[in-house]
Amino acid sequence: MAHRFVFDCPSCGAEMHVDADIRAEILAEGCVLCRTSVTSDAFTTASGVETR
Repeated sequence: MAHRFVFDCPSCGAEMHVDADIRAEILAEGCVLCRTSVTSDAFTTASGVETR
């Protein structure tokens, strides 16, 4: 099972489930909606989400 995270942007309030690759992209490039830089504090481990 792939690692899943919940991203919660501290600037615009966007919330979404992401995988590890997208998490790394958001950490490098910023929020996908508002482009604000974020830290790992903006992510929590998702529970109960299955991926294939």
